[in-house]
Amino acid sequence: AQRLELALQGRGWHPDLQVLGVRQNFYTRFDETVTDSIYFRGRVVGTSANLSSDRVTTEHRSVQPSLRFHGPGALRLFGEYRIEQADGPVLRDHVTRNIAGEVTASTHEEGVSVPPADRTAWAAGLSASHTLRGLELESSLRFDRLRSRADSLADSPTAKLDVIDRRTSAEIGLSRAIGLVEPYAHLATGFRAPNLDERYFNNNIHGGLRLFGNPDLESERSLSYELGLRTAGELPEWLRSARISAYRSNVDDLITFRYIGMLYLVPRFQYFNVQRARLEGIEAVAQLRLGSILVEASGGVP
Repeated sequence: AQRLELALQGRGWHPDLQVLGVRQNFYTRFDETVTDSIYFRGRVVGTSANLSSDRVTTEHRSVQPSLRFHGPGALRLFGEYRIEQADGPVLRDHVTRNIAGEVTASTHEEGVSVPPADRTAWAAGLSASHTLRGLELESSLRFDRLRSRADSLADSPTAKLDVIDRRTSAEIGLSRAIGLVEPYAHLATGFRAPNLDERYFNNNIHGGLRLFGNPDLESERSLSYELGLRTAGELPEWLRSARISAYRSNVDDLITFRYIGMLYLVPRFQYFNVQRARLEGIEAVAQLRLGSILVEASGGVP
């Protein structure tokens, strides 16, 4: 990953300007060998081995500008432009050996687990905060637009795809410091578009399970509530920060995968949308300083 940030501090009515550029490359190198015994009249007469090598590469590039104004309300305008590209061949070898270990048959083929695909995204939004009689109010509004595309190849069953997702999301939070603690409440809408794997993946995983992408996936949409208590003010030297909260998120079209049947003794799964789902739980996190050592501990009951 490479990150480059440029910042220009403003004065008076001139806002602070920040531009962050990010480039990240993700490489997946997954090698798997599955070996089965070959029987004849109840006796082992040889072995059949399937060797699979995935070579998936994903590249993310983005630029994120923001303007922060110094006037009342701490207004901030921000945006993002992002390009994601993914592709990956998969190499498969099938080798049959007799009981003496000699190779009696072998085949080699090349395919794709992730066809050449890309996703272009841009977003724009604003956020603001205001303090009134000890109450801290924060809010933000954001719009996202994503376009996902994939090519169709001769060695891949994936058809050529071109999908656009768009969504407006918002959040608001309220808090008030009381001594060393600060109770807070948070309400937000959420949005997550299917990633390239969830739409286009088509390969074996985990010792012989077949997983298919789903180009017809809908984007996740959620409404989340959170109530919590966090530290504030002058804390003891050994305590950096702490927080405990309870949350609930109601999600429409949650993305997961399910069993769709078996073909030639190979179980098959495919990504799909759960029409309505609920995620809820309690979580806690704390940062402690023990001399020159910083310790962070967290836990949750989801």
